[in-house]
Amino acid sequence: MGLGALASNNELVVLRASGMSIARLIRAVAQAGLVLLVAAALLGEYLAPASEQLAQTQRALAITRQIVMKSDYGFWARDGKRFVNIQRILPQSHLGGISIYEFDADNRLISSTYAAMARYENEQWVLEDIQQSLIGAQSVTTRHIAHSVWPSLLTPELLSVVTVKPEDLSARDLYKYLDYLKGNKLDTQRFEQAFWARLIEPLAGMVMLVLAVPFAFGPLRRVGAGQRIVVGVMVGLAFFLINQTTGQIGQVYGLNPLLSASLPTLMFFALGLVMLRRVR
Repeated sequence: MGLGALASNNELVVLRASGMSIARLIRAVAQAGLVLLVAAALLGEYLAPASEQLAQTQRALAITRQIVMKSDYGFWARDGKRFVNIQRILPQSHLGGISIYEFDADNRLISSTYAAMARYENEQWVLEDIQQSLIGAQSVTTRHIAHSVWPSLLTPELLSVVTVKPEDLSARDLYKYLDYLKGNKLDTQRFEQAFWARLIEPLAGMVMLVLAVPFAFGPLRRVGAGQRIVVGVMVGLAFFLINQTTGQIGQVYGLNPLLSASLPTLMFFALGLVMLRRVR
């Protein structure tokens, strides 16, 4: 919009005639846009994931009363005579940091179980790396179990309402989860795609800013602000659709996640360079 206003009043022509280069114009645009890009990156890394998790929690509370509370220490749910605390609900039917407190008919605590991880297999949960304390009338017995089946009414479908999609996770959370998936030899394609897309987002924003320069010198020099907005929206929409398409194609055909995540940005950067070469 700023470049368009300068172009409409022939101020860009004056700037060029006074010796201001295209590179200097791009640098000025990039400096102004960098503030917005940094703000967007911070929102996407910190505020958006937390907000998405809160939204999913509220949705879960509206759908079912089994998930009774979300706190800084995870999700609390009631499962029959057991109360369950889940620190992390992960994609692909995995849980992390599960504490299970079981009570008898008189509401006395009879066991406390902690499992580092859990996965859903054959319509049941399998707990891994378990520390369990059995509480009797006179003593407490503690034991370690490598893995065990956990019969539970909580299903992945129920927990999925509070699971954040990979595309909505922060880069830090994606990196940690990728490390877990690789350590357990699980499929990482979707999460690597989301991770690289998250890292490339600021660069993609800079490329779109660079594209504004040749448009201001070219066909949009004499048009009104409304037409500039329409063209900008169409270019942004085209970028979004191509970005989504290449990401899905990359997942289907097992392409390199970095390549499929960065290809649209590289394409539009090349388009911007070609258009800049035509600017006089």
